[in-house]
Amino acid sequence: MQYVTQRFENTQAGLAQKDAYSRQMAAQGYHIVSEQLEAGHYKGGEQCCLFTLCMPCVFLAGRTPGLVVVTYGREVAPCPNCGAEVVAGYQCSNCLRAATDGATQASLRTAQVKESIRKLNALLIDGTAGDYRFNWQSLVKPFPVAAPTPEVEPTPKLPPLLIRAAWTIPILERMFPWVLKRRLAWDEFVYAEARNRAAVVEQHGRAVEDWKHSKESFDQEQLALVGERRRLYESKDEDVLLEYWTDVLEQPIYGGQSKPARNLAYHEIQGKLVVSYLLPPISDLPKIEEIRFSQRENRIIEVPFSAERLTELHRDLIIRIALVAMYRLFQSDTANALNSVAFNGTIDTIDRATGREISPCVIAVQADKSDLLNMNFPLVETTACLNRLGGKVSENLAELSPLAPITN
Repeated sequence: MQYVTQRFENTQAGLAQKDAYSRQMAAQGYHIVSEQLEAGHYKGGEQCCLFTLCMPCVFLAGRTPGLVVVTYGREVAPCPNCGAEVVAGYQCSNCLRAATDGATQASLRTAQVKESIRKLNALLIDGTAGDYRFNWQSLVKPFPVAAPTPEVEPTPKLPPLLIRAAWTIPILERMFPWVLKRRLAWDEFVYAEARNRAAVVEQHGRAVEDWKHSKESFDQEQLALVGERRRLYESKDEDVLLEYWTDVLEQPIYGGQSKPARNLAYHEIQGKLVVSYLLPPISDLPKIEEIRFSQRENRIIEVPFSAERLTELHRDLIIRIALVAMYRLFQSDTANALNSVAFNGTIDTIDRATGREISPCVIAVQADKSDLLNMNFPLVETTACLNRLGGKVSENLAELSPLAPITN
């Protein structure tokens, strides 16, 4: 038991205070254990004064109010979860706080997981929503030399007191020749400072003009280089076409893959591009489907995706990436050099039989330009779309069983 004792005056105000205090204690689990009255006593100062006059008059001094002594008590017991003292019939505040924090954390993490899955499901729509034609202006390099900055103009010096006095009282220069000499020296100093400053400003102006001419020449050279590269692209120069398509494929589709375009082969007569593209492994996908908080166990529980569901998500992801990559190549083809694209998607792994790195092909699909650009991607179902295009996915994607890639 825990006990608290409090005293209140046995007056109307004191009893009102006792009732209010009792309500506060009741909110904390306390109840009244005992309540006693203590009688008041005669007022000491007035007793002494009346006693000097007449001993019976002592009783006229009056008494102080009595006191109500109240003892409150409550039962406490250790919390079975955390061991903290808890009032009987009340929930442990520590555990309640932990449960609230745990539930909030679980809710936030579940929202993050759901957002990751939403992005996976919306990848086909989001990945085909932009304009992927190459921005030739992005190839123009900025002039690497910064413009000349002018020197900070120094703070003008304040004329000496004697010079200011000579300006105010000109007769001083006639009366004292040395004052005139000092004033003339000051004028010469001011004139020299002005000449130096003018020379600095003129030098800065020449530097700015030289910088402008250099920048103009550099910018014209950059525009000429970019213009020549664009001309070669539009004239279907194979090297420039391959560079252009590589730049298009470098734009991320899922995650932060670096240089996913492994190899590009162009067949000019057919207008066909064969792409070898690095796909994300299954380990890049979210593993957790839901986050829950168990109040009984006071811990967060992660509910993982089943192996079958994770493989299904991975399969849908690589089909979506293949469709998005081909769409972007067609949509950005302003040179009209493409009639079809063959996409071979590979995944880097380790051959458990040899311990060496391998990159098996796990998806192979080919599409014509007109077919892919006319698709209504918000309503496309990935497996049906792949089947319509005659594409194939590894029969055992969990083991990365290889497919024969499209080569011609």
